[in-house]
Amino acid sequence: MNAAPAPAPSMDRLLELLADRAVQPLHPSELDELDALAAAFPDADLECMDRAAAALDVALGAGNRSAPPAAVQQRLAAAGAAWAAANCAPAPLKFADADRVRRVRVAAWTGWLAAAAAVALAFAAWWGRGSAPPTPSERLAALRRAADVQSLTWSAGPTASECGNPSGEVVWSPSRQEGYMVFRGLKANDPSRDQYQLWIFDATRDERHPVDGGVFDVASEGEVIVPIRAKLPVREATLFAVTVERPGGVVVSDRSRLPVLAEVKPAG
Repeated sequence: MNAAPAPAPSMDRLLELLADRAVQPLHPSELDELDALAAAFPDADLECMDRAAAALDVALGAGNRSAPPAAVQQRLAAAGAAWAAANCAPAPLKFADADRVRRVRVAAWTGWLAAAAAVALAFAAWWGRGSAPPTPSERLAALRRAADVQSLTWSAGPTASECGNPSGEVVWSPSRQEGYMVFRGLKANDPSRDQYQLWIFDATRDERHPVDGGVFDVASEGEVIVPIRAKLPVREATLFAVTVERPGGVVVSDRSRLPVLAEVKPAG
């Protein structure tokens, strides 16, 4: 008896995982699936949901810890659903249950607004439970309790002087595939001119091609906590390095502007 053929890679599933990753850490099996789908769709924008979540985090006032009135929650959810119904085909959304948005059917969606609508519904689902999403500092505090957590101190890179007097740490959990960068004294950047980009060197991958850990900005030289957005699973991290790149980041860095790095020390 012949085995059933493996399902074809689905852009629908890829966008679903990207939406989930924008609002919560993914399970290692989901990260492996995301890795495979990203390879199947090399032209896909893997940061669309992250950008939408970051913009909504600011626009919706993540610093306000109180939940908005029920009427506001309902209007937000209704507005997102109405926008999707008017602009998407054939089936814009599919809910796993009434309390949480889990299945985002956006195969026909294009552009940043589509991503924003999807993530807005995820925010609405969170608020509908009566609590706001945890802040980066709260997520960091929770991650520090992970059994396999690694805390690595930033060291000055070859071009540290052009970026202030940076210090801080990297906190990373291999099992959770979750981490945060903490910076103090890292020079604020102008996003229209350049942005910071994290690279994660993995012992199981070619060192010429480290894992992209995401592009980020620094608005002030005080303490800043930045979530790590690894585009691929990191199986055995050996080094975290931050470079300065053109707006939007690069696929391959020449590493000519490298202000900070943090090396994983061998066990024992």
